[in-house]
Amino acid sequence: MSLIDGYKNFIDLYLVDILTVLAPLLCGAIVCAIIGIPFFFFQRQRREHLRLEREGHTAGGTVTDLYTRRHRMRGDENTPSYTIESPHAVYSFVAADGRTYTGDFAQKRKSMYGRGDSVTVYYDPQNPQSNCTPRQLEEDVATRRLFLSLFALVAVLCAAMALWLGLS
Repeated sequence: MSLIDGYKNFIDLYLVDILTVLAPLLCGAIVCAIIGIPFFFFQRQRREHLRLEREGHTAGGTVTDLYTRRHRMRGDENTPSYTIESPHAVYSFVAADGRTYTGDFAQKRKSMYGRGDSVTVYYDPQNPQSNCTPRQLEEDVATRRLFLSLFALVAVLCAAMALWLGLS
């Protein structure tokens, strides 16, 4: 038996089975990468918010404006177009340097905050433009749960598919 015949025999016996099991795992890895790249950037922002809460200065802020951010989603011939609306609040605060800074955050619902409402603001005294509110910390937790749930779902589905294909 020559070396070439040995490779052909290996391919005939094992390669198809190996690829059958690896295909869903590879697809899962690709999907996890697609989810993971935005998750990486989100985690950087989350760490910054946690650092501001832990190490930053605290100031009393005031909601100065309310607006609704609209995202228009285009449909195709089977799906109509629709608009996603998310209420946002703009706040301002006075930092230790005496200057006024602003920021904004998404609200869970339109009536959550009104103009003139007080909010706590955590900020970096060296760079007060880097600031956040407890509401943004809540958003970070919810977004993290969503990302981790997606990772877990993809992992379970890919492992189940690989097992199912490997056993059949």
